[in-house]
Amino acid sequence: MATGDLGLNDWDPVRGYVHGILHQNHDDWHYERISFYVRKPGTLIGQYAVQVLGQIGDKRGWPAISETLPQLGPNDRTIGCEFMEPGRPLEEIYLRALVAIDADAARSILRCYLDDPSKAYLHDYVANLLAGIGAEQ
Repeated sequence: MATGDLGLNDWDPVRGYVHGILHQNHDDWHYERISFYVRKPGTLIGQYAVQVLGQIGDKRGWPAISETLPQLGPNDRTIGCEFMEPGRPLEEIYLRALVAIDADAARSILRCYLDDPSKAYLHDYVANLLAGIGAEQ
């Protein structure tokens, strides 16, 4: 572990910490802590937190995820762990989480991605997400 990373990219502590925070969700402090990490997309803890928020459908995750998503570009890539392939566009995790949390609200964001030529590297992925949620509903 590098001196400055505080273990944010060490898989075992990341997994335990994220699940610990999300299972201790009886007050807002826990959610504020997980939002802090969601806004750090270049870390494994941030990437995994987004993924778990989507898996559990935690609507409280929507603001942090949707606010961080526009900051991501083609050079932002997944770190990789047991649940993420390394080197994938990081936006895939964020978009998939938004769809899992609220497919209806995510639909317009996905359409914007399809219309944006600078996001061409995501067009196939986004089209598959839209097909999975029913693009015309």
